[in-house]
Amino acid sequence: MIWISGTDQSEKMIGTPESESIDARDGNDTVYAGAGDDIVIGSGGSDLLFGQEGDDTLFSDSTVNVPRDKVVAGNDVLDGGPGDDYLVAGDGHDLMTGGAGKDRFLFRYHDPKTEGSVQPVQIADFDARQDKFVFDAKDLLGSMSADGNFVNHSTGGLGGAADTFFQGRAADANGEHVLVLTDQSFGDSSEAAASVNNEKPGDIIVYNDDQYGSVILAYVDSEDHAHPFAQLSNVEDTSEQFFSRDNFIFT
Repeated sequence: MIWISGTDQSEKMIGTPESESIDARDGNDTVYAGAGDDIVIGSGGSDLLFGQEGDDTLFSDSTVNVPRDKVVAGNDVLDGGPGDDYLVAGDGHDLMTGGAGKDRFLFRYHDPKTEGSVQPVQIADFDARQDKFVFDAKDLLGSMSADGNFVNHSTGGLGGAADTFFQGRAADANGEHVLVLTDQSFGDSSEAAASVNNEKPGDIIVYNDDQYGSVILAYVDSEDHAHPFAQLSNVEDTSEQFFSRDNFIFT
């Protein structure tokens, strides 16, 4: 693998047909990784990262796994291109497009509980038939992942799907850890959380949001309260796609 490092200035970086690890560093950078199975790290700044051909891994910010209470990241654009890609969200208002292939949208060090004017990460082309959400779960591997932001709801350890899953009417949900609500839309994520029974901190609710006009993923942090952390901008209604527990992976 070829290693390429940028500077702390804003710059344009173009990869080769080989597999590379590219660290753009600080600055508002544009990276075209080219062919090959590449690793691209946006680091600081608001970056444009294009994986292009190959099975690529794109990091919006850094690879450091640290939960944060305040947003310090840029607003990045990640485009995987053709191939089975991994796109890793940061804490900014990122836009992620997987492109053709079986893609994974990772919330590795994204904090789902950010407040204020921060908008959710936007996913432009999620396809429940082949794509997955991946959540960095706290304490899944003991001290190795103690800084994860999400509660571990894995069925069988590292890389496991959601242990309990529900898709249907809000009134019929009852304590499942991942819920997809299909019968109505809500004004915000807390209204969605209040509509279901026995929700707990760490639960993930997928619902139709009136404000965004599309499907939202929200993280429950307390009774009847949740934070929106991801928007599926290509999905207007949860009934358009058939989600399953295998779309929600904990690692």
